[in-house]
Amino acid sequence: MYRSQWPWFKLYKALLEYDGSDAYADVLEPWPQRNLEECAWLAEFAQRPDRAADHEDLCRLYAAWRVTSILLLRFQSGRAAGSHYPGPAISPEGFRRFHQALGLRLPQKPRFHPFFHEIVGVEPRSPDASPIEVVDEIWPPVMLGDMMFCRAGSIVSGGEEHVIKDVAECSRLYWIFRRKDRPYEDESHGWGDNSEWRTCFRRDYQSAGAFLYNVDGPRDLNAATGNIDGIRVATMIELVRNRYLIRSVADDSPLSVSMEIYRGSRNGERGRGGRVRTIMERSVIRQRWASSAGKSWLTRSVRSAHALSILRETNSSKHRPHQEWRSPSCQRRATAGVPSGSGTRLPRL
Repeated sequence: MYRSQWPWFKLYKALLEYDGSDAYADVLEPWPQRNLEECAWLAEFAQRPDRAADHEDLCRLYAAWRVTSILLLRFQSGRAAGSHYPGPAISPEGFRRFHQALGLRLPQKPRFHPFFHEIVGVEPRSPDASPIEVVDEIWPPVMLGDMMFCRAGSIVSGGEEHVIKDVAECSRLYWIFRRKDRPYEDESHGWGDNSEWRTCFRRDYQSAGAFLYNVDGPRDLNAATGNIDGIRVATMIELVRNRYLIRSVADDSPLSVSMEIYRGSRNGERGRGGRVRTIMERSVIRQRWASSAGKSWLTRSVRSAHALSILRETNSSKHRPHQEWRSPSCQRRATAGVPSGSGTRLPRL
């Protein structure tokens, strides 16, 4: 763990141990004034040219995001995390005020887009071609400058050409440390209490001409064709854009064998047998959902889901299923995953 992560780590632990009735008033409200250096660093990071960041910066962002992630538990239901822990007691208004005090912004985005919205519930709609629209907002989106810090949790409606309820609600969510309402996986999982904090924050950006997903990934999905580790590029694009699958269903028979790749290291730490282990390079993607006929499973083994994908798309395009969009960077064609939709205005928290 870097020393620069300590303020966020201590806040995270304080929230875990808090058993009062108002975490915002008792823990969060005084924190920004007592940690002005952290607020100043966030402001400085948001203004950096060319989005420059080193490993410590990304780990520091991850530590800040872990605080947000534990606060979100209060707005979720279920036991996917394996416990009844409800999360720190905080209201939507307290959540909003804390992030604004840190210098982050909470934009209002009434139209659905996977850059801004995480689907937590689906209301099926006819006809099947009906675009995805936002019905309700459970928690707001949070941004640091033009970087997405935390997507909004949204209830949506839409036809099955765009979103399938059982898939979108129950498929595994990636780049997420903890969730109560669905399976999840994070690059920090499998490491010790100290080493898990050396995880890099996934960065997505909104620029004037494009949305950029997972900008620190070395493999460019815009230039990819065919399959990646047995998964169609179009499906991988759907996964990277949404961080989970929202409509892809596939035969899992050729993809059911777990893969372990041992390469690289996290600050020199070694895995079992003395081999250097990189969690993000041995990722096993397991998607699960309930079909109308009963339980249906999709198990996929992928080396590159977390770290080997970067996706760029124009932010002015109208995304529709099976419609082709042209990458501004490489001019290759790929299948887009989710439409923008023309949703209703979100209620203000």
